[in-house]
Amino acid sequence: MAEKTDIFDSIRIKSRRSTKPEKGVDMCEWENCEKPGTHRAPKKKKANKEFHLFCLEHVRKYNQSFNYFAEDSGETKDSSTIFAERPTWEFGAGPSAKAKKRAKFADPQNLYARLAARSRANDPEKRPIRRLVEADRKALEVLGLKGKHGAKEIKIAYKSLVKIHHPDANGGDRSSEERLRAIINAYNHLKKKGLV
Repeated sequence: MAEKTDIFDSIRIKSRRSTKPEKGVDMCEWENCEKPGTHRAPKKKKANKEFHLFCLEHVRKYNQSFNYFAEDSGETKDSSTIFAERPTWEFGAGPSAKAKKRAKFADPQNLYARLAARSRANDPEKRPIRRLVEADRKALEVLGLKGKHGAKEIKIAYKSLVKIHHPDANGGDRSSEERLRAIINAYNHLKKKGLV
């Protein structure tokens, strides 16, 4: 006969669970199933708090056959026609896009305007064609230029005239002071117009 030892006294063997549910546990609603109903499955599409109770095996079968997009008896429209009756627009052309274009926003430093001006200045195709008005022509004449000129040419003409007429450069001669004021005013005018 075998000896009794203390080693195997603490080993416990689980007994097989019965498939029948305990008292107070709902049964699986599948026909002829006696397992506990531990998993919920929706009864209808829009029934938020109505569920079937199934065991794991039957909830898998139910989920495979459940069609969420099928028409319920209480619904009048199919889900595919819900969006078919709405008006459509091209991307960026709907009513919200038009409202955004009209909306003004605060830009106290004119950052977006300066950024747009720089991108236009770098690309000759995007650069707007400007007509010279009489005040612009007079300002260019004060700088000694006629017709349309680029920003570099205007700056070169301005710098050369300031060097000539500045009191520090001409030995303190005050006779050309008025001419210097006119040159500075003309350059500032062209700068405001965006020609420099």
